[in-house]
Amino acid sequence: WGCAAVHFPAWVDARAPSKRKPLWLALLNVCLLGGILCGFAIGSAVSAPWTRLYLVEAGLMALAAVSAACFPAEIMDVARTGEAQRLLGAAAPQRPGLTKLRATLATPVVARTVGAGAFVCGTVGFVLYFIKQVAAREAPSWPTSLQTTAVSAVFVAAPIPGNLVGAYVVEKRIGGYDRLAPTLSFVSAAALGAVGCVALLPLAGPGRPWPFIALCWGFLFFGALPTPAINGVVLAASPRDAATIASGIQFAAQNLMKAIVPLVGGRVVDRVGLLLGFRSVLLACAAGYAAFALLARSAAADHVRRDPAPDDAPLEAPLCGDVA
Repeated sequence: WGCAAVHFPAWVDARAPSKRKPLWLALLNVCLLGGILCGFAIGSAVSAPWTRLYLVEAGLMALAAVSAACFPAEIMDVARTGEAQRLLGAAAPQRPGLTKLRATLATPVVARTVGAGAFVCGTVGFVLYFIKQVAAREAPSWPTSLQTTAVSAVFVAAPIPGNLVGAYVVEKRIGGYDRLAPTLSFVSAAALGAVGCVALLPLAGPGRPWPFIALCWGFLFFGALPTPAINGVVLAASPRDAATIASGIQFAAQNLMKAIVPLVGGRVVDRVGLLLGFRSVLLACAAGYAAFALLARSAAADHVRRDPAPDDAPLEAPLCGDVA
């Protein structure tokens, strides 16, 4: 799955209509979230051993793989065409993968936007590990079934609408994620909204579940809101010949943080207690998310796309989007 996943955002960026790219990226994320939520729902409702559930999942993934293998190669190609190809030029050299990797990582907008997205994904992984324990402490008078239903409802009603609303804003209000500066301003605003929701969590307090649910909803919504923008900015700011590499960097960083944040966060919870540790880790991750988003926004004004030139020097292409 990991080998295939890096292809999807690059394919959307190369193949989707220019005005619909944010929506296509949002739908891709919604499908991923929907699959995860369906897995949680099925796993909690079915009494079959986990090995059988993995067998069912493997069969479904094999069916998807066989179906994907039947797609014509020209449909799946992510080679850039149109305006992007014109800017690259036919004389641009074919650079080695390591050179493209270095050029992508050396682009401040890319590196910082990847950092913002990685903090979001790491935080979601941490929340999934501890949310049921926290819900039991925040709503001790609720039966377990109601706690589970409330948690599930929040995970459905926050990140999925957040992705779709974020795509609408980038597509209709900003004019596409190629406009780096206004798109990253939107990402920064969403990050600050997430920080605000987490900062207010202590006001909920144990025994007051509804404020806790509302603030968790807000945090997850503001975390998901800029996801299409983050995915798109990384592709729009990276070298035009390194789309799949940029996508791979995103997925690698996000999945690495999904391991690091729960691991470190678990140690914090063990040290200071469940509720204080949960809130502290969320606040630290939200602050990291906001810091990287603001740093990416500040780098947009000086962004130069590191495309291949005949002498393999950075190509001074026009800035992607308004700076003001």
